[in-house]
Amino acid sequence: MLGKPDLAMIAGFSITGDFGPYTWYTRANGAKVAFPRNYLDGKEATPARVAQRDKWRAAATDWNRLTSAERARWANAVRKLSLPITGYNLWVYWHVQKDDATVHTIENQSGFQLLPPSYEGP
Repeated sequence: MLGKPDLAMIAGFSITGDFGPYTWYTRANGAKVAFPRNYLDGKEATPARVAQRDKWRAAATDWNRLTSAERARWANAVRKLSLPITGYNLWVYWHVQKDDATVHTIENQSGFQLLPPSYEGP
């Protein structure tokens, strides 16, 4: 982590993503963080890491298969309840955790049907 702001940040430029040999991001508290881009180079992809990546990939793929009306219902449900997440975030949580009870609670409180009545889970 680099502690002091550099000239670009002082000049008002916001650096995020890959820049030079570092990947930059901003923490929730506003602090800039940088780490070497090759951080994971040479580290073996363990079966657990591959399985987790597959879960995230499947959630994103299935989200993209939803119609725009279905995606809008997920977005409207979290917006109506003022949840600090997006509809996509809720979808990914549900898809990865398989937490039907939480989604049913959100359905009941928001009035939006998110899962088909006969849906058995991801």
